[in-house]
Amino acid sequence: GGYSNKNPIYIPSGDYLITSTINTGTYKNIIGEDQNNTTLLFNSLDSFLFEFDAFTNIKNLKLKNITGTGEKTAIASYTPTTSSGMNNSILDTIIIEDFYYGIGSDQGLTRAMIYNSIFKKVKVYNAHKGLLIGAGSNANTFINCEFWNNYIPIHLNNNTTVNFIECTFENSGLLDFLIEVSYNINFETCYFEPAKGGRYD
Repeated sequence: GGYSNKNPIYIPSGDYLITSTINTGTYKNIIGEDQNNTTLLFNSLDSFLFEFDAFTNIKNLKLKNITGTGEKTAIASYTPTTSSGMNNSILDTIIIEDFYYGIGSDQGLTRAMIYNSIFKKVKVYNAHKGLLIGAGSNANTFINCEFWNNYIPIHLNNNTTVNFIECTFENSGLLDFLIEVSYNINFETCYFEPAKGGRYD
């Protein structure tokens, strides 16, 4: 069927229980009917809901962790692969709720290398770290994204050229951002309430 080639996958409104990691493969378009009502409920022993490979787009989905325990990640890169993991991808109008890590992971290059990707209207709620993106990542752009009640919304380590444009940071716990050994990180017309500040290491 459709998932084995480049045809879009359409998911009607509803709740869908996900019990193991979805490995996207390359050149996929996964489109939900409505971000508020097309919900993937993750309840699994696996660490990741999505493992992204290259040229994959998702739109109009809510990703919610209901596992209850463990450090779960909504969206991680799948590297190294023949297509070098999550690159040239677009996340558009996505809600991420109750994951330990929203996008990226703590597993170094194998899961946190993301590059040449665009994130539009992505909302991350209640994460320990909304973004945790690791070495080798570059040229990512976040547009109109929102981070609510995250302990640290953004943690970048060895990234180059990352742009946050008109993003909102609400009720951060420790810091609004932690940026390590990274270059050309830009915040343009972003909103912080209350402002917790950030740290460059």
